[in-house]
Amino acid sequence: MTSAYHHSPTILASALPITNGTYFIHSSARILCPPPQPADSLLDMLNSHSHKHLFQHLTVDNDGQWILPAARAGSLILVHDGSYMPHLNNVLCSAAVVILCTTTKQMGTVHICEKTNSNTASNYRGEILGGIIASTILNAIDKLNPTSEGSVTCFCDNLGVIHHANNLSRSLPETQTQMDALLSFRRQLGLVRMPWEYRHVQSHQDATHSIQDLTIPQRLNVLADALAKNALVTANGTNQSSKPDYPGENVRIFVSGHKITSSIKSALYTSWGRRVAQTLYDKRRIIRSRHFDLVDWENVDRTMQSLPKMYQVWITKHVSGFCGTNKLLSRILPNTSNRCQCCGTPDETPSHITRCSNPGRVQMFDATVTSLIHWMTATTGHPLLIQAIQIYLTNRGKLRMMQICADSPTLQSFATDHDKLGWENFMTGRICSSLFRLQRTYLQQSRSPQAISSWACQFTQHVLHITHQQWLYRNARIHIRVLENMTAPEHHAIRDTVLALLHTDPDDLLPQHQYLLLDQDFHQLGSGTTLDRQHWIAHMNSALAAAKHTGHKRARDGPVALQHNKHPRF
Repeated sequence: MTSAYHHSPTILASALPITNGTYFIHSSARILCPPPQPADSLLDMLNSHSHKHLFQHLTVDNDGQWILPAARAGSLILVHDGSYMPHLNNVLCSAAVVILCTTTKQMGTVHICEKTNSNTASNYRGEILGGIIASTILNAIDKLNPTSEGSVTCFCDNLGVIHHANNLSRSLPETQTQMDALLSFRRQLGLVRMPWEYRHVQSHQDATHSIQDLTIPQRLNVLADALAKNALVTANGTNQSSKPDYPGENVRIFVSGHKITSSIKSALYTSWGRRVAQTLYDKRRIIRSRHFDLVDWENVDRTMQSLPKMYQVWITKHVSGFCGTNKLLSRILPNTSNRCQCCGTPDETPSHITRCSNPGRVQMFDATVTSLIHWMTATTGHPLLIQAIQIYLTNRGKLRMMQICADSPTLQSFATDHDKLGWENFMTGRICSSLFRLQRTYLQQSRSPQAISSWACQFTQHVLHITHQQWLYRNARIHIRVLENMTAPEHHAIRDTVLALLHTDPDDLLPQHQYLLLDQDFHQLGSGTTLDRQHWIAHMNSALAAAKHTGHKRARDGPVALQHNKHPRF
């Protein structure tokens, strides 16, 4: 009789004290447990299920005694729906299942809310969670129905879930979204022997039709949708949700505390890349290792994916310090001067791009900042946040955010995190998570339907636009040929060369070349074409070279007054 008993993983032990808190294990034994009793009803089976958290919120009429007979009679239908409200909480998604006997009209409902992360939680995952619950109920019914008599019809408004349900033999690609939930759903369905069918039901029909005009599956879909939304709202308010733990999972892999729900390779690469980036940023003093997690890296990735490919290339070059600034070009091209050609500041680094004092670039900077502020105002931006960011950007980061927010307790946490990251990280899209947490709270208080993930992505795009416009203005000034097929710097270089050659003493030239200084009309030279000035520069350089070649020495009988050597009018 004891052969049916099994050992519990729990071990009882007797220990004897030795010294200094050290104990000696005298004896030990595993607990002998009685065999589990078979479930007498569907509710007993679900409540004793190894994943009974799926049915924590199960409610059925008449203790569910009608479910198995309804399945055998072919009058049982299951309708499930999912919900995801990123504007409320972007790490939660929920599902609800409605069970109905179309003959007796007895009903049951069950709902669940799962917490994962912002990259995993989605409306699609919520739909699959409903399928997992439905397939688990089908399995329980099947075990209590050894003859596989009857049939069950399931309804879902998501065509992707229906496609997977009706193609169980199709293998999933390595990059499949929501891989863990889909595998559980498909495996549970594959174990059901009794006939079942998955059908599509159109969603939100109550928005365009009277509830009395809807079919039974459509009505149940409306109910399931309401239950799923209510479950998510409740879980967000009580901070009580379930973990991503489902039947049929042979292996669960966690990386950095998060369960891998899609591509294992991608998750491992991401985790490895994060560690490498943290080390590199700390080594180069871009972001200290202890401050690395202050950045909303998920938003950085989401923003990058939303931008055109070549825009992504420019951002990558800029943040890595390999954009074509004169500091970098001077290392490659010896004739390139390492100074800003807009304001003349030496050492043109990427950080100078957003701090150039050239009047035109300052005007462009202010215009793009104004555009950002207008966008924040139009999209329900936090008023105090709008004011702080406007002051911060207008002062080009010369004021610390803590100075700006000193009189605002609401912004203290954000200001502290922001100052740890600094101006350069902010202007390149590496923005602290606390800014978006503050904004999310304000969106919820304002009852705005906008998701914080979308708001954060657009905000980051506007900040990057400020930096990008500075880069475009700089390149336009340097490279675009607007007059006589020459750039502004090329015009300035010719002007500076003419001004330098005007200080040449005529006696430094051979007699036959002194007319270049004594007889030249410099007012006409200054107001004439660039080609005329280039010709004059070429003649002067040739004359100086000829004088040097012949060893000519000017007379030492005093300076010669140049009546016509006046500065040209450029």
